[in-house]
Amino acid sequence: METPVQKVVNKNKLSISRIPAWAKDVIVGRAEEEFCGDYGMCVAQIVREANEYDCLKRKFFNGEYKVKLLNEANPDEKKKPEDEIRTGNGRVIKGGNK
Repeated sequence: METPVQKVVNKNKLSISRIPAWAKDVIVGRAEEEFCGDYGMCVAQIVREANEYDCLKRKFFNGEYKVKLLNEANPDEKKKPEDEIRTGNGRVIKGGNK
């Protein structure tokens, strides 16, 4: 028969088997550096980051966000000469090249 303390411990216990050695080393190393050896918080953070990465990856690669280079943003737009200034009201002030 389980005591109330054993129920709480068993409820929060997680055992992972068949984990690659490199993954275990990553989790243990990161837990020691960032979480004072708390493996549970480390795994929770890794899962949270993986979910965020997966969400962003789906949005960018499914075309929800379109990322363009500055040069490709407006290919029809002609470059203005550098000696010309356009004011806020649309007036053009031409500079003089000697």
